[in-house]
Amino acid sequence: MKAMLQAKLQTAALIAGACLVAAGGGTLLAQQVAKPKPAEKPLVSVAGTFDRTTPIGALRDFADALERSDSNRVFRAMNTTTPAMRNIALPMAEAVEAEREFKRVVAARFGKQPVKVININFGQASLYDEEAVQSAVQFTDADRAIVTLPSRSEPDKPHKVNLVRVGGVWKLPDTDAADIDDDPAQIEMVFRKSVAQMYEIGGEIEAGQYRSYNEAVRALVKRVMNSR
Repeated sequence: MKAMLQAKLQTAALIAGACLVAAGGGTLLAQQVAKPKPAEKPLVSVAGTFDRTTPIGALRDFADALERSDSNRVFRAMNTTTPAMRNIALPMAEAVEAEREFKRVVAARFGKQPVKVININFGQASLYDEEAVQSAVQFTDADRAIVTLPSRSEPDKPHKVNLVRVGGVWKLPDTDAADIDDDPAQIEMVFRKSVAQMYEIGGEIEAGQYRSYNEAVRALVKRVMNSR
């Protein structure tokens, strides 16, 4: 969890760095552009379920939940036994739910678009690379593991995700929350702002304020940057 959020929260710009792809022109409005990559399997299983009794299965489920903006699955991926972790997990789940609603509004007005507002990257693009995951999991004890996944933007700094086994399934540990350098109140504020901005722009889209998806995206990005 710390590795996923640290860089974004240090600048209080979680969604400013998100991949907001403008329809038609294919303009990528992001702070970083991923390197070209070969076609990969989608982050879904054939049966539509994931084996959370394994670290890789748990991360595949979390990645799929983020992709689908499934707030319930995002929340259950975290071990929320401490107030610090709940202070992160609840606002994050609310932001993911707001993203889901934003996608619905965008699709209703402009057709289905590649909307990605909550941008949490832990190397999930490699979760179906058998070579990458073969040696990715290191068990530190029976109920704790570290999963190391490649970073495309910084190959010399791979993603490291801590996991803990709780009730037979693997989750993001509550201990990570205590190690995040940012004030928990700041973390909550970043997510709350993202929620407010998505609902605000979504309402304006429904009201017909924007003539195109591109225009709505530019308005959202501008509002995010102005709120920093």
